[in-house]
Amino acid sequence: MAMEAQGYQVEYEGRMYSSLREFAEELNLNYPKVTAYFRKGKSLEEIIEKCQFSTASKTPGPPREGPKRKFVEFNGVQYSSIYAAAEALGISPARVYSVRESQQCSAEAAIEYVLENSTPAGGSDTPSAAKPCVIEGISYPSREAALAAFRLKRITVYSRMKRENIPFEEAVLRGRDSALYRKPAASKLPRLVLIPMEEELKKPEVLADLYRSLSYYNRRVEILMDELSGTPVLFVDGLSYICYNEDARGIEMSTAFDEKAKMSPAAINLFNENNIAVKLFFSRTRGRLMLTAFQSAKSDNQRIEPLLNAWFCYSTIRDERMRKFNPEQVLSVPEKKLPGLPVQGDSAGSKIQVLPAASITEKTEGV
Repeated sequence: MAMEAQGYQVEYEGRMYSSLREFAEELNLNYPKVTAYFRKGKSLEEIIEKCQFSTASKTPGPPREGPKRKFVEFNGVQYSSIYAAAEALGISPARVYSVRESQQCSAEAAIEYVLENSTPAGGSDTPSAAKPCVIEGISYPSREAALAAFRLKRITVYSRMKRENIPFEEAVLRGRDSALYRKPAASKLPRLVLIPMEEELKKPEVLADLYRSLSYYNRRVEILMDELSGTPVLFVDGLSYICYNEDARGIEMSTAFDEKAKMSPAAINLFNENNIAVKLFFSRTRGRLMLTAFQSAKSDNQRIEPLLNAWFCYSTIRDERMRKFNPEQVLSVPEKKLPGLPVQGDSAGSKIQVLPAASITEKTEGV
């Protein structure tokens, strides 16, 4: 069973919580992840930083029993309905209903009968969905219980298992990771030193296209590169960084506010709940509040419209935050203007020559 950890009292920001569950629910965090990191010895601050972007941040309360919903308990596990129990145990709900009606027995007896008289694919004694599993140190009574805890669809996980030839536990973690908001790649590095990129930006193609498009819309864009890895980065409006994440297969945008920008974890979580694509987090490495966004994209042959929509939504929220946190800095952000003349290139729509980046005499410390 999943670890309840009810006996652990924790104190955070002067408040004592009677259990880890109360702590997770109060801060709107994913409880299974909180317990997993707690068992690994992470501090509460580290747990908040790692868990605050989970899409499974706070699951709704359990359904209530009523005239049309009768709970079923089998092997010590309570299910919200016969259908839910059958699905969790990997047997046919229709067959359970049929046995219960034909033999006039309880739901529990019908489930037990179907389990004893079912031959799962592969000859296993236990249906695969009913097998216990351990994920990140937490035990679940069945695969379906794990899927429910991570709020993942069954077809997504099992399709990934078949497609990537990986075990169930790995498929769940990969599915969880793909559903989580990713902090920008730069935040994973202790320090990113950016220098001007002298040569023409060609790869990734999607970043070159975005550079041309933002320039076309009169945004001030400079092409930089990481001094160590050579990773290209767009520096936009003198405030924000845009890079392409090969692992996540998408465009990442980030802006660092100055040290005066302070928000409590609860306020950050509330902001993140109300904004689907744009997220706030506190970078312990930078010691600053970061505004970030992620947009899935192919490295080449990517339509530019979704990326531009993502950027202008992001920059609008960024400017609003900047007016609150850095009123003196927001004045340097250029106004959004109507499309001007095309960037240097021919009128036939052939390949446009990327303009060289503006010269920068000093190295720029990135996010």
